Amino acid sequence: RVPDEYGKQFYQMLEDENDNLDSLLDNKDKFAKKYKGYTIRPANEKSSYIMGFNAVTDSTVTPRLRIYYHDYSENDELFFDYPLEDFTEYAGDLFDLTTSEKNSYAFSTIRNDYSKSPFVGIDVGRDFSQNKIVSTKTQNATMIQAGLDVRTRIEIPTIDELYFEGKGAVVQAILYLEPLEGTYDKEYQLPSSLELYLVDKKNRPYGQVVDFDQATPITAELVFNNEIKGRTYYKVDLTRFIRDEYLSVQDPYFTLQIAYPQSEIGSCVDQLLLGNQKNLEDELILELYISYYEIKE
Repeated sequence: RVPDEYGKQFYQMLEDENDNLDSLLDNKDKFAKKYKGYTIRPANEKSSYIMGFNAVTDSTVTPRLRIYYHDYSENDELFFDYPLEDFTEYAGDLFDLTTSEKNSYAFSTIRNDYSKSPFVGIDVGRDFSQNKIVSTKTQNATMIQAGLDVRTRIEIPTIDELYFEGKGAVVQAILYLEPLEGTYDKEYQLPSSLELYLVDKKNRPYGQVVDFDQATPITAELVFNNEIKGRTYYKVDLTRFIRDEYLSVQDPYFTLQIAYPQSEIGSCVDQLLLGNQKNLEDELILELYISYYEIKE
C-alpha cells in the first residue's frame, strides 16, 4: 500500500486547482517523466532482498496500480486500476518499446557493498577489460556471485611452456576448484555446478566451453563430502581446451571464466568463494596427464 500522504498530495492539488497537476494528467509524457514508477524493497535491506516477482497476465495477480476513492454514494470501496502489463498505454511516446519489450515494465537493480571485504576493489559498473583484481591481492581467494554476475577469470600461462618440453600429447586435464572452508555448512549452500566461458584478453565472451563434440557445454560439477575436510570441490574436464592451447604455438587468445549458473542468476545473489593456486587450505589444482614420445630417425 502506498502511504496515504502520497495520495493526499494529489487530493490537495486537486482541491487547490493546481494547473501543473492538470497538465500532468492530460499529458502522458509529462506524467511518466515526473512519476517514473515505484520500487519494491524488503523491510530489512541488510539481510533480505527481492529479485523479482511472477504474475499471470489478465488475472487477479497481474501487476497494477490501484487507486481507491470515495464519493457521496453508499459504496466506500470505489477504485480504478492501472494495469502495468501494457506499459506503452501509459508511457506515451516517452518509451519506444518493440513488440518483444512491450511487457518489460519492471527491472531489478542490485548493489553490493564490498568495502569491508578483500574484494573492495570490485566495481561492477566498470568496463570488463579494466575491472580485474588479481586473486593474490584478495587473500588468495576469488569469488563468483549471482545477481551481479561476478565471475572468476582463470589464466593458465604455463600451457605454452609444455610445448617446449618435447613432443607428446595431452591425455587428460582435470581442473579442481575448492570452496573456502567456513563459507558453507550444507551441500544446498553451494551451487550444484558452475559454467565455463571462453573470453579474450578484454574479457569479451565467446560462448561456453564445449566438449569434443563441439556442441555439449561442459560444467564444473560439485563433489560434496561433509565427513572429510578439504574433500568438497568442483571438478571439470578441460582436456579439449588444454589440447587446443597446447597445440597452439601462438600466444593464447582465449582464457576461461567461471560463472554462476545463468539459470539461477536472476533468482538469488548468492556468493561462492574459491581458493586460488596459492591458497594453502583450498587450493586450485590443474591435473595434467601427458604422454611424451621420442621420434628416432
